[in-house]
Amino acid sequence: MLKINRIVIVLLFLIFSISFLSGQTINISDGLTASKIEEGIYVHTYDNSNGIIVVNNGEAIIVSTPPSDNATLKLINWTKDSLKAKIIGYVIDMWIGCRKKIRNKIIFF
Repeated sequence: MLKINRIVIVLLFLIFSISFLSGQTINISDGLTASKIEEGIYVHTYDNSNGIIVVNNGEAIIVSTPPSDNATLKLINWTKDSLKAKIIGYVIDMWIGCRKKIRNKIIFF
């Protein structure tokens, strides 16, 4: 399993560095995109907010989700279906979208 402290530090660095990053942009749904930064690391963006998805050995951690239940569910489904990853955790920065995380049995940090 991933070491959460190390991952959070790396993810926060990537979030603050997003303006310098470039990669493949994927349109998940209206207004919800993911940009592949490198293998297993994605920045997702929705409605002027962003977060990170880190995938390692078929497991994913999401740091921050979109500020709506619908967009959060789409991000969860995209991570499971397109990235073929089991979401093993979510680092909370806001409570919006929590019902979708609870229904998908995602652990909160």
